[in-house]
Amino acid sequence: MTGRHTLALGLVLVLMVALYFGVQQWRERREVRQEELKKVARLDPAQISEVAITQLDAPEVRAVRESSDAPWKMVKPDPTIPPHQPLWNRVVEKYGALSSERVLRNPSENLAEYGLDPPVLRVEFGTRDGQKDTLIFGDQEPTERFRYACRPEDRTIFLITREMFFEFNRSLDDLRHKFIVDNRDAPIRMIEFAFIWREGDALPENGEAMRPGAESVVVRAERDNAQSPWRLVSPVQAPADQEALDELAQYFQFGVVAKFYDHPENYADFGLDPPRARITLADTAQGHAQTFLIGNLENADGSGGLFIRRAGQNSVELVDPRLVELIPKRPTQWRETRLITRRVAELSEIICHRDKGGFTLKRDQDGSWRLVDPSFSDVSDQVISGYLAVVKETRGEVVEQSPEAVGLDDPEVRFTFAYADGSRAECRLKPDPSQADAWLATQDSGGVIRLVGVAAQALLVDPATFRSRALMRFDSNSVNRIEFSLDGRNYVLGRREGRWRVVEPEGWSIQNQADAKAILDVLSDLQCATVLSQPVDTQVSGLDNPVFAAVVYSDGVPPQGEQKHGPVRIGNPDPADPQKRFAEIAEREGQFLVSQEVIETVRAAVKGLRPLDQESGNNAQNEKTNT
Repeated sequence: MTGRHTLALGLVLVLMVALYFGVQQWRERREVRQEELKKVARLDPAQISEVAITQLDAPEVRAVRESSDAPWKMVKPDPTIPPHQPLWNRVVEKYGALSSERVLRNPSENLAEYGLDPPVLRVEFGTRDGQKDTLIFGDQEPTERFRYACRPEDRTIFLITREMFFEFNRSLDDLRHKFIVDNRDAPIRMIEFAFIWREGDALPENGEAMRPGAESVVVRAERDNAQSPWRLVSPVQAPADQEALDELAQYFQFGVVAKFYDHPENYADFGLDPPRARITLADTAQGHAQTFLIGNLENADGSGGLFIRRAGQNSVELVDPRLVELIPKRPTQWRETRLITRRVAELSEIICHRDKGGFTLKRDQDGSWRLVDPSFSDVSDQVISGYLAVVKETRGEVVEQSPEAVGLDDPEVRFTFAYADGSRAECRLKPDPSQADAWLATQDSGGVIRLVGVAAQALLVDPATFRSRALMRFDSNSVNRIEFSLDGRNYVLGRREGRWRVVEPEGWSIQNQADAKAILDVLSDLQCATVLSQPVDTQVSGLDNPVFAAVVYSDGVPPQGEQKHGPVRIGNPDPADPQKRFAEIAEREGQFLVSQEVIETVRAAVKGLRPLDQESGNNAQNEKTNT
C-alpha cells in the first residue's frame, strides 16, 4: 500500500469519526429540544407563592407562602387549619417536573368529551409578581395509562401520566397537618394540665363553687431536654413520675388525628363548651406554647375516640381515647411515688439497717450482685435480681407531711443506697400507726410516701430470702437407686434395664412404673416455699424423727463415679400454715418449709408397692370375681 492510499484511508476514518460524533450530538440536542417541548410548567417553582387545588365537587384548598423557604399558610377553606408543609412543597416540586406524554392533534372542541368540563381536578399556581398558571385535568384515556389535561385559556389537550396526576390530586385531608403537635421531631420539654369546672361537677375540696369554665389547680412538669429527668414545678416542686410523663409526652409527640370536624355548629356537642380540661405543651425546638382543650369521649363506653380542639383553630379533632388514662386525676398524681428516683443501674450497694434481719447487697465490677452480709453459700442470683426489680418498682401513696411530722426522724428500718458516682441516699421506714399493714417511708428525694401491703412486704425481706429455693436438683434419667422412709417404714427402689423394682422390703414388687416415676419427679426438682431465718426446735419441726426421708443415687461421669443427693428430711406441718412442712437437707445449712404436696405424692405412689403374696392373692380374687 502506497503512502497516498494510507493518507486517504486516514482521512476517511477521521471523517467517519467526526460524522459519528456529529450525529450523536445532533440526537442529544434533538432529545433535549423534545424534552423542552414536553415541559408543561410556565412558572419558576422557586417563585411560586400560591397554590390552589380544587377537586370535583369539593371546596377549593388554597395556601400561600412569602418565599421559597418560608412556611405555607392556609387561606381556604379555613385560615386556622395548619397545612402539611412537606406535601405543599411536593406539589410545587412536581409542577416543575410536569411533562406531557403527547399532544392531541385536532382535538374535539367539546372539552366534556375528555372530562375537562367540568374538570376532575383544577390546580392553580401563582407567583409574587402576579403571574398565574392554571391546569385542569380530566378523564383517563382509553388505555388508562394517562390522563387528559389542558390549560383553560388555550384548550390544547395533552396527556400526563397517572402517577403525575396523583401528585396533584390532593384532598383537604391530605393537605392539612394531621399530627397532634406542630413538630413531631422535637421532644416535649414542658407539660401543663388543669381540669376545667363544668356545671354539675363535684365541688372542690374547699367547698367553694366555681364558675363553669374556670380552671382547677394547675399541674406543671418540665425538663431541660429529652435526656433530662422530669421535675414537678406546680403545684409543688418535687421529683416527677418519669414513666407517666414520658408516656404522655410520647402520646402527643407521635400522635395522629383520626378525624377532623371543620366548622362545627356547636362545640358543646363535643364537650368543648366548656371543655373538661386543658393541656399546654412546649417542645425543645421552637418552645412556643401549644394548647389543647379536651372534650368528651366519642362513645360513652370509651370506644371510638376523644374530641379535642387546638386553641386558635376552629376544627375539632378526634384522637386516641387513651389520653383519658394518661391525664392526672389529682394534682399530686405526677409526683414521683417510687422509693428511689434514680436508676437502679447506677446503684453499687444496698444496705438494710434494722435490729434483726439487716443485710448488704453489693455489685461487683462485672455488674453482678451478691449478698455480702450475712454470707450464705447458696445465694440465688435470680432472687437477688428479683429483689432489685422490687427496689426499682416500689411505689407508694403521697403523704403531704414532712418526715418529722410522721415520726420518720426515728425510723425502725433504714436503707442506704450507694451509687457508682460516690453519692449516697437514705430512705427511712416505720410502721404507719394510722393504717394496718402499711409503712411510712421517706424517698431518696426527701418526700414521704405510704407503702401498703405487698409493696412493703416485698421490700422488707429477711436475708434468708436470698437463698436458693432449690433443695434437690438432678437428672431423673441418670438415677439408679432411691432409698426413702415414709411413716416409719423403709423402702429401696432400684432400676435395672430401664425398669424399677423393689429391693426393700424383700419380697415386694411395684405394680406400676409410674409410681416410681412420681416419687422421682417430686424429688428431682424439690423446691422450698420458705427459707427459715432461724432453726425451729425439733419438738416443733419433727426433724429428729422425720415423716419422710430420702437419698437418691445417680450414675456419675467419671472420675466422680456415682453421685449421692441428700438425704432430705421432711417433718411436721408448720403450725402457722399446715399446708407446709419443715424440711432440711444435708447439702445445705438451715431449715426450710416445703409443700405438703410432696408427702401426699409419695404416699399415693407407695400404695402401689405391695408384697408379692398379697399381689398374687389380689390377682386370684380378681380372677374369681370375673368368673
